[in-house]
Amino acid sequence: MYQGLGKAVAGGSFFGRLFAYATVYIPMLFILMIILPDDLSFTGNLQIDTLIYLSMTLTPFIIWELRVRKFRRSHGFKIYGSIYEELEQLRVDIGVGREQKAMGKVGKNVSEELERLFALKEKGALSEEEYLQKKSELLK
Repeated sequence: MYQGLGKAVAGGSFFGRLFAYATVYIPMLFILMIILPDDLSFTGNLQIDTLIYLSMTLTPFIIWELRVRKFRRSHGFKIYGSIYEELEQLRVDIGVGREQKAMGKVGKNVSEELERLFALKEKGALSEEEYLQKKSELLK
């Protein structure tokens, strides 16, 4: 059940997130209210206490929803709709970017080092044997 709720939170629509919140947080709050002592009154005034309980119930969801919306805006995702496909594409893009970055660094560093070694050999700072040895080490 909780794995499905996690998916609803990560990529679901606004109503999916609201459902996940309602099925997890609100029952926990009511269970705590049952476990706590009988006198749950903060002020003794029913209207003020009702407002306090409502704020205790809604504030975490509002903060959570604002963070979800901030993440979605910063990544160019839809704010209210489901973004499962977009999240999957983001995961693929990140993986491809990491692979390209790793391959680019390795290839670039080796070619730059070979050019540097060749320049040193041309200047006479490296002998032919030293150049070939370092070249073979780089190309392993």
